Amino acid sequence: MVNAQSIDLNNPVFISDSLMQSVESPDWSTDSQKLVYSGFVDGKWNVFIYVLPTDSVESVSNSNFNERKPTWHPDGNSIVYDKIKNGFPTLFIINTSTEERKQLLNRDIKCSQASFSNSGNLVCFLGFDKIKGNWQVYTYDFIYDNLNQLTQHKTSCNSPCFSPDGKHILYELISESLDTTLIMLNWYGNVELALDTLEAASPSWDEKSWRFQFLSKNGQSNTEIYSLRRNGDHMVQLTDNNLLEKGFTQSPDGKFAAIIIEENQQRRLVITRMLQ
Repeated sequence: MVNAQSIDLNNPVFISDSLMQSVESPDWSTDSQKLVYSGFVDGKWNVFIYVLPTDSVESVSNSNFNERKPTWHPDGNSIVYDKIKNGFPTLFIINTSTEERKQLLNRDIKCSQASFSNSGNLVCFLGFDKIKGNWQVYTYDFIYDNLNQLTQHKTSCNSPCFSPDGKHILYELISESLDTTLIMLNWYGNVELALDTLEAASPSWDEKSWRFQFLSKNGQSNTEIYSLRRNGDHMVQLTDNNLLEKGFTQSPDGKFAAIIIEENQQRRLVITRMLQ
């Protein structure tokens, strides 16, 4: 393993408002100019966009419902997010130019945490398995109108993450004792990699689908950010600090990182530069 401090946390570009009690699910636009995330403010989850060139924050939410787990659609203009109704999420999509909103899938399924391939034709997400009573990984093909359940675990999955080339899916498998195993599947649902010794979580891909990043204690007392080739080789430690990181994603151009850091029971979003 290579230990390298690759993220500059001493000079942040942006820190979320201290009035925001918690932050989750940061996701970069394909042009690396905007970051969408959800924040908990005044007892409700809302969706926000940080605009890098103007150093400004825009609110996307306009309803009384909790709206969480946003991600950019590959068209660069739309955002897909969880809309919570009656305690369960449904995936919605909003056009940020027209503010038109609609349900993403025309299917009777409770669904959450969408992640797209770069083409926009394929999406993976969490779907609620009514028989098992837990959350599993599903895919949907918009071209062929094909819905497919990829996993059949006894326990729930979390954080599905599509590689940009649409060939691999990373997700967390949560055990009954709440330990996590990071698993990589191909599009057909075959297991390609399982990290069952690192307590790895919160996966994200680089822009070339060659490496992925994740959080792990890796035998240490605190969580750090790591990078690994998709074949499981050449692990690199990206941070080495005493901070409690809870989320990470790198901009497609490789210049910026968005990190969620927990301190004093509050989670804040920090955007900073990647060291070259």
